[in-house]
Amino acid sequence: MAEIQLSSGTFGYEKRGEGPAILCIPGLGRDFSSARRLTDHLIDQFTCVSIDSRGTGVTQAVDEPFTIGDMAKDCVELMEALKIPKYSIAGLSLGSAIAQTALDIAPEHIEKAILITPFPKPTAFSEYASLQSINLLKAGVPEAIVYKALAFLFRDPRKFEEDMAKEKSGAFEEKAKTANQGTLVGLERQCAALRGFDVKKLEKRSDVPALVIAGALDIICPIDKALELKERYQNFSLEVLDASHSVLSEEPELVALAVKKFLYPPEE
Repeated sequence: MAEIQLSSGTFGYEKRGEGPAILCIPGLGRDFSSARRLTDHLIDQFTCVSIDSRGTGVTQAVDEPFTIGDMAKDCVELMEALKIPKYSIAGLSLGSAIAQTALDIAPEHIEKAILITPFPKPTAFSEYASLQSINLLKAGVPEAIVYKALAFLFRDPRKFEEDMAKEKSGAFEEKAKTANQGTLVGLERQCAALRGFDVKKLEKRSDVPALVIAGALDIICPIDKALELKERYQNFSLEVLDASHSVLSEEPELVALAVKKFLYPPEE
C-alpha cells in the first residue's frame, strides 16, 4: 500500500504485478484491499492498480459533498500521476459507475472496461439497502452487526448454512469487521454521490469494448438493469455467473477468468 498526493488530497493505492495495466475500483465503503479478490488472480499477467476511493482507507477528501464524476477524476489523475497512459479499467458496483464515468472523462486512456454488477442508475431497492445501513450505523449499531443483519441482501441465499457455520467459527465475524472500510461520513458521501449517477447523463455511445459481469441471483443490481447498458457500448459482452451481488467474493476465480479472456481473447 502506498500514498500519493492528488489535487483533492492524499489517496491510498496499491500497485502490484507486471504487464498491461488495469485500474480496479472497489465497491461502496470498501478500500483498495477488497480488490485483491480479483487482482490476486491477475498480477501474474497484469500491472494491477487499486485505489482507496474518497471516504475509505487513508483517503478522506470528504469535507465537502462530491460526485461520481469527482471520483472518476481521482482515478484518472492517479493513473496520470503513476505515468500509466494506457490501461483497462474494472469497477465493482459503485466502482462500475465510477469506471463508466471515467470513460467519458478520459476515453483516450482507457482501452477496455470491465463492469462488475453494474447498473444504469441505482435502483430504489439498492438505495433502500444503503439507507438502512447508514441509519443503523447512525443509531450506534456496531458495523459487524449491521453487516450480518443485511448480508442476505448481498449474498447467495444458498450459502446461508455456510455463512451460519462461519459465524459459529468466528470467520464470519472477522469478515464483518471490515464490512465498511471507511468513515460513516465517507459512506454517506459515497451514497449521496451514487444517488446522482445516471448513465443517461453520459455520452450516448462508447467505442471502448465493455464486459459486464453479472450475478444471476443479484437483487441489488439485477441482470435486466445491467443489460440496459448494452445501448451505451458499441462492443458489449455479458458474462452471467451463478452468484449474487457479491459475485467477486463468491466466484473470484471465475470473475478473473472472464476478465482474462476479455482482455486477451483466445485465438480462433
